[in-house]
Amino acid sequence: LMEFGFSKIKFDRIIANSPETKKKLMRLSFSSPIDVIVSGVDINFINRVKEVRDEHTIVYVGRLVKYKNVDMLLRAVARLKPDFPKIKIRIIGSGPEEANLKSLSKSLDIDAEFLGYVSEKEKISVVKSSTIYVNPSSVEGLGLGLIEAMACMTPIVALNLNCYFFCNSGNSMLYTNENGLYLALRKLLENPDYRKKVAKQAYKTSLNYSWDITAQKVEDVYKKAGE
Repeated sequence: LMEFGFSKIKFDRIIANSPETKKKLMRLSFSSPIDVIVSGVDINFINRVKEVRDEHTIVYVGRLVKYKNVDMLLRAVARLKPDFPKIKIRIIGSGPEEANLKSLSKSLDIDAEFLGYVSEKEKISVVKSSTIYVNPSSVEGLGLGLIEAMACMTPIVALNLNCYFFCNSGNSMLYTNENGLYLALRKLLENPDYRKKVAKQAYKTSLNYSWDITAQKVEDVYKKAGE
């Protein structure tokens, strides 16, 4: 009802945080001009956070709900364990699926650490220290966490969603099914040189989404609205 009501209001401009959000607003019949400005990431802050690279460590950041598909990630880690016995996964976040996921990780006999909610600094430190950042979620509006991971120079693996317009074959690995997740993780774990190559391209991508650039784009929209 709120979406319907807002769609009938005439705005000077509307700011959407991703092309996918813009499409949704247009489908809802918002007729005002829509500008896409991605929420920024604090590149300077991320660069200042210290890291201790932990080989064969996978990190997930997000809510622990069913559509995030963290269970799929845990099963992929279990498949990788015979060839990478020191593999571990760190899970940042909480939610209704936490108990089930802890039980699953125990039954799969994998090294899974559930960190719950952590400070922004600790989150970035864990992501920077990890080998791979994974987002297996099937529903996202933008996936800002992926851009943060890019800024951390941590290679990302994610389900192939339309909202990840900033991802390409050079800066990330996107998959379409559970086996694809396993294969993507395996490729990155087996190839340190490839990981470095992806990480460098990812970092270059993240520089396009700094808060300075975002602020400038917002200022430009405000100027247009005042014309």
